[in-house]
Amino acid sequence: VKSVAAKNQKLYMLAGLEPSVAVTGGAWYTDDQEFDHALIQVLQQASLEYIARSATLTATAQQVRDFITSSGLIRGKPLSLSDVDSVLQSLVFDAKLEITGRCDLSGGGEGKEYKYLQFDGASLLPIKESPLALALLAASYSDDEAAEEGEEVEALLRTLERGEQAAGRPR
Repeated sequence: VKSVAAKNQKLYMLAGLEPSVAVTGGAWYTDDQEFDHALIQVLQQASLEYIARSATLTATAQQVRDFITSSGLIRGKPLSLSDVDSVLQSLVFDAKLEITGRCDLSGGGEGKEYKYLQFDGASLLPIKESPLALALLAASYSDDEAAEEGEEVEALLRTLERGEQAAGRPR
């Protein structure tokens, strides 16, 4: 058996036994013992699309797992509920989903409901209109520095405005 943790070490097992996930790496590693980034990206995208298309914009890990299994995205690699939950957790950390409803912390994904976050960059308040950002910016400079740095700040704000206009966002 090849180990993910120790690639140069030989491991021997009795025939007919299933190796531990700690040895094989589980569903996230290829047969060549390489981390499968593409698989995770496909699963993240499929999960997001499934949740975004649902009527309530929410789904549980079990519903997402059933969708992935029935769609035929994964063949030969059975995904456990905790595998799908870890994909959904990564989307929570990326601020694309949020956990709503009952939340158990056992790591199995049972009872967690994930909600799709409808987010677009245009909904962000521009920095020059944000009172907190302006207060922090003003507080970080003394009066003498403010005169010198004020021109740089204005240049930065103009650059941000041009970027928003180029992207078709209203001011």
